[in-house]
This record gives sequence, C-alpha cells and structure tokens, in this order.
Amino acid sequence: MTTENIIIELQNIIKNEEFYKINNMIDKLKNDLANKNYIKTPTDKSKLASIKKVLKKSEKIKPILTCFTPFRDGIAFTDSYQLYYLKDKYIPFKIAFNNDVKEEIQNEYISKYNLEKQEGNYPNLNTIIPETEPLEVYKVDLNTFLKNYKLAEKDSRNMKIMEFNINNNYKLTFNGEFLNNAINILKLKNDFELNFYGECRPFTIKNNIGEIGLILPIKTY
Repeated sequence: MTTENIIIELQNIIKNEEFYKINNMIDKLKNDLANKNYIKTPTDKSKLASIKKVLKKSEKIKPILTCFTPFRDGIAFTDSYQLYYLKDKYIPFKIAFNNDVKEEIQNEYISKYNLEKQEGNYPNLNTIIPETEPLEVYKVDLNTFLKNYKLAEKDSRNMKIMEFNINNNYKLTFNGEFLNNAINILKLKNDFELNFYGECRPFTIKNNIGEIGLILPIKTY
C-alpha cells in the first residue's frame, strides 16, 4: 500500500463510520510489511522538490526520462546530465523499464507497488555508475558551497556555472544547480566528498547509506 492509499482508506473509514474495518486494514499493513510491499513516499519537501526538478526537465525532450526505474536494490532516475540511485522503492512519478527487463518481471513490480507505467525503453544504467575506485577525491565544505551557490543564483550572467580546483591538478566546471540537487536528494547535512574518474568524466557523490548522485561536468575550452 502506498502512503496515499493508506490515508484514503482511513478517510473513508472515518467518513462512513466503518470502524470495524480498522482491524482488517491493520492486518493488511502487517502483511505488506512482512512482504516488503509497504511503500514510503519521500516526505522531505526539499528532497521531493529536487527530484521533481530532475524529472520535469525532460518532459518535452525525452518523456521516458520523466519516470524512475528499478535499479539494483532500489530505484534510479536521470535527465542525461545528472543521475541518482536511491534505496527507495517508490517516488510519486510513473515507472519505466529497460526493454531487457522481462515483461513478467515488469508486471510483478507494477502490481506489487501499485504503479503507473510509461511505455518506452528506459536507458540501461548498469554501466553508467562507476564501480572502480576514483582517481581523485575532493572534500567539499557544505556551508561554503551553499554560500557560493546562492551568489551564483543571483548572477544571471554565469547561469549557475561553478568551479572547483581539484587538488591543484585540474579545474572542474559544473552546473551548481545539479550539485545543489544532489545535496537535497541525498540529504547531505555535513561536508562531503566528490569522487573523480578522469577529466570530462562524470563525478559522483555518496551519502552514508550508499545512495549515489552522478553529475556530468561542463566542458570548457
């Protein structure tokens, strides 16, 4: 059951004064928990707003990317410039699948989590997130970044373009909005590390539960 369905059922029980149904609902929830069918919708407003930013950008260009997809033991979503892997099983958007996923498995997932499917072939994300050790690790002071990002937001000339000097080896240029999204989606509350795998290659951020954000840098000439 989704959080929304639970609320609707409770409202109907109260409205119709069918209080005898509460025990049935409790039994259903216990069964869902035992079978890991209980779906928790993200309640953090900042997190959900940042997820919407990522998904809504592709609405007119690539509708398939307005959805999330099952990935590893959780879900993933991308707009081609930023990608996120979360331990959630559900966010309040449509779901889409890569054509390599068998239809019976798709139907099982949709039925289990009561989801709406978007037709189309979702990109295969298995080889996108690096599995190797990073070549460089760069520590970001959270408060300093947020301060600089607010300044970049006010400066309409730079389009939120920001830079880091990575361990004095090279300069990383990126869209500050993407990194700000990652901070909110991964719920980063302290200083964090960026992992680099080479110039012009996507860099990653991880939180303390192993969720990942991947961001494509901006090429400079």
